[in-house]
Amino acid sequence: MLIFLYTKDEVSYDRFHQKKDQIYRITADVRDDKGNGVMKGVKTGLIHGLSFKQNIPEIEDFVRVEAANYVVRKGKEIFYQQALFVDDNFFSVFSFPLISGDPKKVLSGMNSIY
Repeated sequence: MLIFLYTKDEVSYDRFHQKKDQIYRITADVRDDKGNGVMKGVKTGLIHGLSFKQNIPEIEDFVRVEAANYVVRKGKEIFYQQALFVDDNFFSVFSFPLISGDPKKVLSGMNSIY
């Protein structure tokens, strides 16, 4: 059962995106100072996407995604919330549905959501 669930997750992860065959994710092996593999990560520097696009003709576009946790207050309730910072072309690459708004304009302002 565990093998089935793992396999199902692996073959269905983000497969709903319209451009799923054109979307790739950069991963990195993080190693300690002795060269031992410590963990696999998906974090890269902010310059990689632009640099890769400029130097690899097959790359059509790139999107940077950065996650951060924030303390949020809603009325009298205070809680932690994870937020994602993304480039304004996020919805032209990924097919996540919006509750409201135009995907071409929703991320058009710096540090804002429209």
